[in-house]
Amino acid sequence: MAENPTDVVIIGSGIGGLSLGIILARCGYRVTIAEKNARPGGLMRGYVRQGIECDVGVHYMGALEEGQILRRMFDFLGVTSAVPLTRMGRDGVVDRYHFDDRVFDMPPGLDAYQERLLSAFPDEERQILAVMERLKSAAIQLNSLDLLLGEDQAWADMEQFEPMGEYLRRLGCSPALRTVLGVPSCWIGVPLDDCPVFYHNMALSSYLLSAWRLRSGGIEMADAFAERFRELGGELITGDGVTAILAENRRKSPVSGVRLASGKEI
Repeated sequence: MAENPTDVVIIGSGIGGLSLGIILARCGYRVTIAEKNARPGGLMRGYVRQGIECDVGVHYMGALEEGQILRRMFDFLGVTSAVPLTRMGRDGVVDRYHFDDRVFDMPPGLDAYQERLLSAFPDEERQILAVMERLKSAAIQLNSLDLLLGEDQAWADMEQFEPMGEYLRRLGCSPALRTVLGVPSCWIGVPLDDCPVFYHNMALSSYLLSAWRLRSGGIEMADAFAERFRELGGELITGDGVTAILAENRRKSPVSGVRLASGKEI
């Protein structure tokens, strides 16, 4: 299709819409993104209310070290240098978890994380080693993109979609260990008893590979993606959301365009 580029309309300028727009523009397509909000970025962009900055979307990112998977994606999109990032864990602590009866310091690196767990829960070596075996496997799959492109497709194993909470109970983990291991499900926003092992391990392993935070909310990140899209010739319409998808016949004819709230048709 890239040999005969056509017009493409993308609805929404979140990280998905902007990333897709950049990729298609790089392939030679003429791309328009329609965004209902006044500024692009979706949940990449925070906002300020009464002098308080509210980061509603991106807080941390993982696997952004040179050669790691998210860095390779950012490099391909051409946004790496424009996204203001700070490396976490330089003092040996990426995150500090405060519980009623303990504090757990999460270190950078899979091996260091394993050692910290074994130190904090010396009576649960069997459970920790079982969890870490799956976690390290997830890290390898993530960084090589085997989860999407490999012939093995290990992520599609139904055991990977077992809820993390059920998996930890089956291993016989103590409530304290379950609580520490369950924190990544909070990052994803899915309760531990609903969060599949696959998603939990992908989030945690990426963060342990290398952890980063945005220096100033998501505003610069959103602007970096939007500017890159425009550099490649894309058109970004803001403050004018899509109200209808146009097609002569819903069953037989292909989509021909969209109608915006302003009445403009693309």
